Amino acid sequence: MNINRRYFLPAIQRPYVWDSGQIVRLFDSLMKGFPISSFLFWDVDAENKHNWQTYRFAENFRQGEIHNDHANLHGLDATLVLDGQQRLTSLLIGLRGSLTEKVKHRRSSSADAWRTKKLYLDLLVEPGDVFDEDDEEHDEEIFAFEFRETAPAQLPGQLWIRVGEILEYRDEAAFATYKERTLKLLRLDAPKAERDIATRNLDRLHRMVW
Repeated sequence: MNINRRYFLPAIQRPYVWDSGQIVRLFDSLMKGFPISSFLFWDVDAENKHNWQTYRFAENFRQGEIHNDHANLHGLDATLVLDGQQRLTSLLIGLRGSLTEKVKHRRSSSADAWRTKKLYLDLLVEPGDVFDEDDEEHDEEIFAFEFRETAPAQLPGQLWIRVGEILEYRDEAAFATYKERTLKLLRLDAPKAERDIATRNLDRLHRMVW
């Protein structure tokens, strides 16, 4: 991901405002293969890149923050994102970062009011017959993405992975090794159907990201 390495935000952008539910819906739409609209980029000429105030995308986002860190563009080719900040920040949080949310009905100043979570996916939940890849109006969440503070326990009928792990396996051979290792987490007497579902979801996630 070239976010915060090549792609940055101009000062005209509003703060990031999405919550965990909106991020989950974005990843769910991507897993369905649905389009998520277009992006608008601005390639900045090298001699002009220091004329604009630029910011980094939020990677480890705390709910309610309104200021992004300033970006240092020295030695970097810079492309500014004019439209697509919410979606790109959400992808960054889900794949490489974290989301810190306030617990309902607790004061923001309280030490136990905040929970830092990462995005996980249960590989044993698949759409089945209710999902039609050609139906772009189908907006029901059907993949099991969830933000969790810690890795969920591997209970019978579940197989959780942290979504960001997939970034480490772009190469097909490395991904095949990762997939084999992940499937070994299934219980020994797991039915073949569970292995098939997990395999399909892992393949779909890998295609979606890479």
